[in-house]
Amino acid sequence: MLDLDALMWRLGAMKLPREFDYLEFYAGAANLSKCMASAHYNTRSFDVLYHEQPPTRKSNFMNLCHASGFGLALLCILRCRANDFAIHLGLKCSSLCKMNRGTSRRSACASVGYTDYPSVAVANTLIERSSLMVALTACLGGLWTVEQPGGSLLEFYPSWREIMSRLFEHGGANCVTPLF
Repeated sequence: MLDLDALMWRLGAMKLPREFDYLEFYAGAANLSKCMASAHYNTRSFDVLYHEQPPTRKSNFMNLCHASGFGLALLCILRCRANDFAIHLGLKCSSLCKMNRGTSRRSACASVGYTDYPSVAVANTLIERSSLMVALTACLGGLWTVEQPGGSLLEFYPSWREIMSRLFEHGGANCVTPLF
């Protein structure tokens, strides 16, 4: 079980340089980061498209499915200005949307989907890791947003639902609010 109070206390004791104001994950063209940078915020953007993995390397630091990519993402969140930063997660929605339900075999009752398909397994890994990134952001007092289309099954994914429940219990209705 996730104990947000204990995690927040431990994170408060860490002594890391606090320099970032805004982080954008799964950024694509990084339009949000560009807008934030134009408003003089210190931003960073992350996307697998930004770095081509050499064949001799086992890990890509821009791929959140790889250990180095996830580690870099967590480190950057930890280096954000406590209580004064935001992150945006533009999760790839193709595995979670209505159009893909025949392939992914996802539904509200089976949101994990058919994990024998590599695309479903990768999407599940990214959702799990994004859930942890949201929890860490909330513990550090940051604002987080997630981009998903209407009808997405993200809200039914077990780890996402667990994190949202814990945040709701800890911070109330204003902590977890969908925008339509």
